Amino acid sequence: MSTSDSQYELEVRNLSKVFGSRRDRTLEVHALKEINLRVKAGEFLTILGPSGGGKSTILNIIAQIETPTTGTIYFRGREVLRAGDVQMNPGVNCEIGYVTQEDNLLPWRTVIENIMFPIKVQNKPYDEYLERAHELMGMVNLTGFGNHYPYELSGGMRKRAVLIRTLLYDPPVILMDEPFGPLDAQTRTQLQEDLLRIWQAKRKTILFVTHDVAEAIVLADRTVVLTSQPGTVRAEYEIAIPRPRDVHDVYALPGFPEYYEKIRKELR
Repeated sequence: MSTSDSQYELEVRNLSKVFGSRRDRTLEVHALKEINLRVKAGEFLTILGPSGGGKSTILNIIAQIETPTTGTIYFRGREVLRAGDVQMNPGVNCEIGYVTQEDNLLPWRTVIENIMFPIKVQNKPYDEYLERAHELMGMVNLTGFGNHYPYELSGGMRKRAVLIRTLLYDPPVILMDEPFGPLDAQTRTQLQEDLLRIWQAKRKTILFVTHDVAEAIVLADRTVVLTSQPGTVRAEYEIAIPRPRDVHDVYALPGFPEYYEKIRKELR
């Protein structure tokens, strides 16, 4: 396999995706076209774009639950997926975590059992990770809810449990596909604050897909804007707003209104 520049944690090179029938090309859907992304270790990258522009497809291909039509994915300078590969490695040896739009908690397991499930599957030392799980739960105000079942929690609490489950097994890269989208504004803001606090502490590499311009700006080191279908990179913005950031009053952040207007115009 080939290699790439090892200064990047993750690289997406010349990525395209076509869905549809090989027999009837009129049914093909060109979702992505020649996407190129480079993400440094510890960087928080947000991805914006119109509906149907292939944002989720990018994450699915990086996570190896979709195959690319063309292009290559590199992780820490090593090729991990190329168009035409038959054998997939979802999660790339547990080094890439994925938080989807659905919480995917197992309804018959308690919160702590859900959080610890990947640890049991990977045969990691249970007691050691259990202590860390309780520490992370405390950071997002889930202390005391470990023995509750998912149906007993609010939507925001379930999202926190999913985030902790992903963080616990410590993947260096975390993909997040509109994880806060269906929540009310107050809960969403609180989860943004929780996520930033944990990210500041752990400095994971995060790729975060969103439709919300304000969310994309307040979270990110850098924001990528995609075109409509087929999605390709229209623009990139380095978000030079000092951290830590007050997510409860985003318009007061220095430079926020200017970023907001520029990015909103790109999405028109």
